[in-house]
Amino acid sequence: MKKIKELFEKRKKLFITLCIAAVCVIGICIYMLIPDSIAVESVSKGNVRACVAEVGTISADDAITVYSPVSGKLSDVLFNNDEAVVKGDVLATYDLTSFEESVESAQINKKYYQDGYNAAVSKNNEYKEMLNVAQVEGEANKYIYAGLLESRDTLEINKEARSQEIQYKINQLEAQLVMLTSQLSSAQVELEGAETDEAKANASGKVSSITSQIASNRQALMSMDTRTMTMEEYTVYLEVLRHLDLIDRFWSQNTEAANIAKQAIVSDSQIAQYSDSIELAKLQENQASRDLEIATGGLQASYDGTILQRLVDPGSIVTAGEPLFVIQPSSGYKANVMVSRFDIGKVAIGQKAEIVIGDTTYEGEVSSISPVAQTDASNKPKVKVCVSINDDSAKPTIGLEADVKIYTEEKADVLTVTDKAVYTDDKGSYVYALEDGVITRKDVTCGASGDGKVEIIEGLSENQQVITEPVTVDEIGSRRVAK
Repeated sequence: MKKIKELFEKRKKLFITLCIAAVCVIGICIYMLIPDSIAVESVSKGNVRACVAEVGTISADDAITVYSPVSGKLSDVLFNNDEAVVKGDVLATYDLTSFEESVESAQINKKYYQDGYNAAVSKNNEYKEMLNVAQVEGEANKYIYAGLLESRDTLEINKEARSQEIQYKINQLEAQLVMLTSQLSSAQVELEGAETDEAKANASGKVSSITSQIASNRQALMSMDTRTMTMEEYTVYLEVLRHLDLIDRFWSQNTEAANIAKQAIVSDSQIAQYSDSIELAKLQENQASRDLEIATGGLQASYDGTILQRLVDPGSIVTAGEPLFVIQPSSGYKANVMVSRFDIGKVAIGQKAEIVIGDTTYEGEVSSISPVAQTDASNKPKVKVCVSINDDSAKPTIGLEADVKIYTEEKADVLTVTDKAVYTDDKGSYVYALEDGVITRKDVTCGASGDGKVEIIEGLSENQQVITEPVTVDEIGSRRVAK
């Protein structure tokens, strides 16, 4: 019985072994007959956002140097390096003593020039009035003088005419006397030579007649009025001469006064210079007042940021325009990326973008594209593109790396496949498709790509299955089933 039982156990084990072997053989046969599975994805319609992806560096607005707006002494400096400042913070204060003295000095200077101008204008007005009076009076005296000269000349002409008339009469009488004297001599000779009484009587009568005429002429000559002017005329003549002398002196005084006034009157250009000096003094006063006002408010930050450099110490004497602080503004955050020649043609200002720093994603847009390429670390020329962060509240750390995607194109409702399925060689782009369970290479024409999707313009149709895992050349034509 024991042997039969042992034989039965051995046969049982052999049967089990044969069953297992049969199952294995059947499994191998089934495995050999059923194709391997492979990962696929269907071609479908969808949206594609083409993008250029690069790693960039975070930066912000350029550091700004804060200059002293006025010249003076700093009484205190209130911020140090690496300290944060807010717009309106007082960075430094000024000692106001020198500013107040400048205002006072400017006010005194302005008053000095104003007083000088007022005095010049007042004196000028006096001399102009003096010149006007002298000219008016001089003109009047000239006409009076001319009238007096005319009167004097008339009197003198009348005097000369009367003098000539008297002289003419005298000359006539004297000539008659000479003639009568000659006639008397002849008559006397005739009287002395008369022989008869009648002749003597005639000659004596002639002598008496001539003697009588001579006496008459002499009497006429002696009694002749030789005055060339009447008393009234002479009185008028003297009065005219007196007035001529008086008017001449007045006229000379008018001329002298006019000359003095002309020399003393300040020209319009000189008055303008006085006025310009006042305006300059006013400007200096205004400047001094503005400097005092600025200094009173202290040097204030005009934006939020961080002090990179403090360039002065309390008590420093500074001049207007001297750099005092260098501040990194907390604004204008952006990512700078270097784009190759293959992608730069797709990038344009205003395109939307995403900036990813760690777990944080910011929206942005292309704000500038450099017109000149720069050589990167691998010695290849690339173009610097700035992508601004649109979130004003964002304060990323400057200098950190960021993943940047610039969306260059967006297409809707186009045929798309995953970018894992697309390959490129010398002949162009292609995919591996699973057609009727057979791996097939399909040449395709690609369009936009981004966000893991590629637009298929030509070569595939909707719902075709493309292989999404690596395929070797030897596997082309082999059978597979979709996973």
